[in-house]
Amino acid sequence: MMDYLMIFTKQEGFAGQSSVTLPQRTRRQLRGHPLFSGLYLTDIGYYPHASFHYRERKNGADEHILIYVISGAGVVCIGGDEVSLQADQFVVIPSGMSHWYRADEESPWSIYWLHFVGKGDKGWIFNHMHSQVIDLPPSSTPKGEARLRLFDEMIQTLSMGFSEDTLAYVHLCLPRLLATFRYYEQFHRIINPQEGDLIQRAINHMRQHLDRPLTLEDLAVELDISTSHFARLFKDRTRHSPIEYFIHQKIQYACQLLNGSSMRVHEVGRAVGYEDAYYFSRIFKKVMGVSPMQYKRQHHG
Repeated sequence: MMDYLMIFTKQEGFAGQSSVTLPQRTRRQLRGHPLFSGLYLTDIGYYPHASFHYRERKNGADEHILIYVISGAGVVCIGGDEVSLQADQFVVIPSGMSHWYRADEESPWSIYWLHFVGKGDKGWIFNHMHSQVIDLPPSSTPKGEARLRLFDEMIQTLSMGFSEDTLAYVHLCLPRLLATFRYYEQFHRIINPQEGDLIQRAINHMRQHLDRPLTLEDLAVELDISTSHFARLFKDRTRHSPIEYFIHQKIQYACQLLNGSSMRVHEVGRAVGYEDAYYFSRIFKKVMGVSPMQYKRQHHG
């Protein structure tokens, strides 16, 4: 028997609101799903200009609650600690924690909100952020708008019913949505196109010179930029220092040569810019966890 759609309408109502609550049968289905059992949503919604919005749960909720304010303000009290919540801030109320929250009387908040279950290996995602008010870049930024579109897409998709494919799609979107909050710095990092081109030029230059040593200074000179500025831009983009990235590129090329040719280890070392075979073996093992000879035996033939 198909579950009927349950649109969760609050008694006071808010013009333009949209929200969906998953039926218990659907929740049980998700709870037993091999992919989604550790992380699934139970409720999701958007309340614009939510005047007189108030909720109190003395025994807490069965799920974690994420409240994201995009305009206006409100107050949240978690376990007796009261904090204000302003535009472009969010908070996660942990499951089982006594709480209440309300919109500001003079400037009531507009909020996106989500109830979700996170258990086992997937339950740690917000552990160190529970009950903390976190600032985000303005929702009017391109990335902020992308987050809101994802919220709206998930709400609208669930509003069409709870078929297996619909639930699978929404719950593949859910980790992405939560990641925009948990890893907000990475999500909001926008690379200037010129800086992006510069980093790509550096990577291309590395790939063209895997057979020789390159220093940070060599790369900076090639790009006509200071070494310190280049190093910072490169690490912001790739999460690795330029030389660390270059070494990894060399070792990946060495793996290809060890896999697909009859070259000896010292010949592969020279092909990736290491004249000293012992030093090459040491670098290779540091990156790959095995020596070049061990790697060749494991992967060749």
